[in-house]
Amino acid sequence: MEVKAEAPYMKSTETINEIRIKVICALIPSVMLSVIIFGFKPVISYIICVLACALTEIMLDFFVLKTNKFDFDSILTGLILSLTIPPYCPVYIAAFGGLFAIIIKKLLLERFCKKLFNVSALVRAIMFIVFGSLFKTFTPSVLTDFSSAKESYIKMFFGVGGGYICACSVIAVVLGGIILAALKIINPLIPILFMGSFSLMSFCLGNDGFSMLLSGAIPFAAVFMATDCATSPLTLKGKAVFAVTGGILTALIQILLPYSDAVFFAIIIINLLVRPIDKYIRTKPFGVLK
Repeated sequence: MEVKAEAPYMKSTETINEIRIKVICALIPSVMLSVIIFGFKPVISYIICVLACALTEIMLDFFVLKTNKFDFDSILTGLILSLTIPPYCPVYIAAFGGLFAIIIKKLLLERFCKKLFNVSALVRAIMFIVFGSLFKTFTPSVLTDFSSAKESYIKMFFGVGGGYICACSVIAVVLGGIILAALKIINPLIPILFMGSFSLMSFCLGNDGFSMLLSGAIPFAAVFMATDCATSPLTLKGKAVFAVTGGILTALIQILLPYSDAVFFAIIIINLLVRPIDKYIRTKPFGVLK
């Protein structure tokens, strides 16, 4: 006998825009520390990228899609994307990223792929392909004048000004993740398992997993990209498989790509696994008899 009934969907008065505003607030620690470490230059990238996203969305909605649906999604996309670029890169790179992100999101992902990919990770990977050599030029090196490995880990955790803007301080990313977890916007299982599996796999490959984790964009991507509810599994077991796979893939791809660009390609790959994971790793329905 099989019992069929309507799903007991959880109701909430919280809107999607309210969730986006909370995620933007969780990004404030990273934004503030980036200004302290890198100066005013990142602010220009934030403004350019966010404006490019917002203006592109307004123009597409008005002239192409014939809708009036502006929300905080473009602002959030622009802010996340701008945090993943080098602090001193030319502003046209930020403008390109913002413009391309909204075009892909509005004209491709939302209409045909139904949010198959995290748009920030997808566009950031495309930006690496287009501007990879420039990223190397405008990305400051991580400081290496430490007296011990322990000191290097501590300084990289609190901020050394190396890598991309989002890598300026891991503690700012962790604080943002704690805020999102406390507000129940994300499940902390994904970033914890993502970063843990990456570090473990890196050690197995003969690399310093902690140093690679603390000096790059991996914590930021694990907290603000891999946890995207639209492109991550529904079940707890599915999220665990998703996160561990992402961490291992990142460590493997890291061998081929410099810096932390590997994590963006890894997230794109695991986004493709979300539907199979949701299909084959499901919670047993309560009250159903076989």
